[in-house]
Amino acid sequence: MSKIRIPFVVGDRALSFLMDDHDAKDHIVNLIAEHGLQRYEAPTPQLVAGFALAFGENFLDIGANTGVYSLLYGCLAPSATVYAFEPLVAVAKALGENIRLNPQVAERIHIEPYALSDRDGSYTWYETINDHGLFSTSSSLSKDRAKSIGNYRTSTVRARTLDSFTSEHGLKFRLAKIDVEGYEPAVLAGAGKTIQINRPVLIIEVLRDADFEALNSWTSAMDYVAYAACQDIVLRLDRVEYIAGAQNHVLCPSEHLDKLASVSQLVGLRLR
Repeated sequence: MSKIRIPFVVGDRALSFLMDDHDAKDHIVNLIAEHGLQRYEAPTPQLVAGFALAFGENFLDIGANTGVYSLLYGCLAPSATVYAFEPLVAVAKALGENIRLNPQVAERIHIEPYALSDRDGSYTWYETINDHGLFSTSSSLSKDRAKSIGNYRTSTVRARTLDSFTSEHGLKFRLAKIDVEGYEPAVLAGAGKTIQINRPVLIIEVLRDADFEALNSWTSAMDYVAYAACQDIVLRLDRVEYIAGAQNHVLCPSEHLDKLASVSQLVGLRLR
């Protein structure tokens, strides 16, 4: 195993944290080691960093994988607790090992071994299998998504709604990242009360075959505004849609658009 030090600069702040490549099985760490965190899913790292500096409050990393965004946020928001949701056992183990490599944040990053959905209960989990022995980055509760990737195996996982989880923990937060391979509408459907109370900014993955009807109905009903995160531009949209080169979207409460503008300026992104 090789420990990789990952540097990152935001504004006048420079930081670094450690991640293990797990004998080159962690494709995300491999990419970051080769190209730098600034270029991984750009501009999502910049946005997560900017909101960490602007909010400094709790962060939900839903679909945390091995923890790059949990670690980045935790390093920049020293008073925040990070809740990293990762139900895949092997990946959650690697996530825990990465957290322990960074004692300055380890006590503030909590691994939550659950999937999130629109109801509590046991679900079938679809773990995609690649030809190189790499950790899966496309597993989820969506069978259709797994079939579109290729080979997969199944297991049973416990799922929670975000409403039940936050109610149980009395949890408040201002930012969540949701990357659950097309299952985002179900996560949002189970989070209505939580989102009405907290009004967080959401950074969500939007795939080519996403359920756009569900996403746009939710956005309209909750009074959120959609933006595509496109390299150095955060582009306002009339509706959520697939944008090539914009792996993630920002869903922002209409009353907090000024905060998105200030964060974009802080990290050198154009908002339009």
